[in-house]
Amino acid sequence: MLPYLIIFGISIYAYKCAIRPVSLNVRFFCIFICILLPSLLAGIRDESLGIDWPLGYGRIIWDSAVCSQNFFDLRASFVNAEFFYVFFNYLIAHVFSDCHFFFFFHQLLLITIATFIAFRYRKYGFSEIILLFYFLYIYNTSFNILRQSIAMMFFFGAVSLWGNNKKKGSMLCSFFAVISHTSAIFSILYFPFLKMKFFLEEKRKLVTMVLIVISFFVVATFSSILRSFIDMGIFSDHYDAYVNQIGEVKSHKIEIVFLLSVIGSLFVFTSQENRNEPIFTQIYFLALIALLFQFFGNITDVAFRVAHYFVIPIAIFLPRISLNRLESQKVCQAFLFLLFLRFCYNVCFVNGAENTVPYTSYILGI
Repeated sequence: MLPYLIIFGISIYAYKCAIRPVSLNVRFFCIFICILLPSLLAGIRDESLGIDWPLGYGRIIWDSAVCSQNFFDLRASFVNAEFFYVFFNYLIAHVFSDCHFFFFFHQLLLITIATFIAFRYRKYGFSEIILLFYFLYIYNTSFNILRQSIAMMFFFGAVSLWGNNKKKGSMLCSFFAVISHTSAIFSILYFPFLKMKFFLEEKRKLVTMVLIVISFFVVATFSSILRSFIDMGIFSDHYDAYVNQIGEVKSHKIEIVFLLSVIGSLFVFTSQENRNEPIFTQIYFLALIALLFQFFGNITDVAFRVAHYFVIPIAIFLPRISLNRLESQKVCQAFLFLLFLRFCYNVCFVNGAENTVPYTSYILGI
């Protein structure tokens, strides 16, 4: 775990230096360090780290990309894999044959987006919480969910651009998210959710009850709904496996505790007179919807994947949750504390954070 924490710490420090009043050259250098070090750490890791690379689609698609004469042949071999992920493999494999370059550029793409988002929100204060969220929530997981991690970060970018009134750029990022991993189609639900923010603010208790009732309905009819999506061609036949998972998976208890604690911290550390109610309401419902999807995890792993898309925007909104700067700081600190506890739990009890701890690298000799 120590190599991760050291690199995370240096990267955060470099980012904090970059957002201070410094010269353009110093700012560029600090951002460069902030992005480069996490990318290098991921790039020189052993192939045995993670799950999807050594045991799943990761190595298979990469080896085929290295051997392919052109992209169309590669695409034909992996028609069920999302377009952008296959293209990303081909693009890198066309220049480099060593998979460590793929690890490096994969992480470079993700951390660049995370840093870009944090930098755009620096004017609100506590923008480092966005990078800390990325490191503690997504970084290690990205070694496993190779395709979805790209989709998650494109969605992260879409939320950021939408919040800065860059609608076309946001829609483009959403499109890239969907062609990186099909699960990102659920992230589109986030945007009509934004349109309802004032209604949600006024009817928070009522909407909470309605969401809970709907969740019970979805759990009861999930297999039929998913089968309909597959039959209509919205999802590929690959998702048949998720229909067959019903009754075979269990909820991720740590995620349920984490999200309940996040919701609780919103009320504990903010006072009603200081709350930025539209932001507070958005964070509350994002955490609640993510929580409900975690409960859906009893019937399918898809629910766990969809829950990520509702947790991601929380990191962007937290610094603006209160009109009182001290209250916003306390909520961000509580969020960071919960993220760190979740990270430590996964390291200690969940197969070494999904087989990413301990960190090993034959290149470094560790």
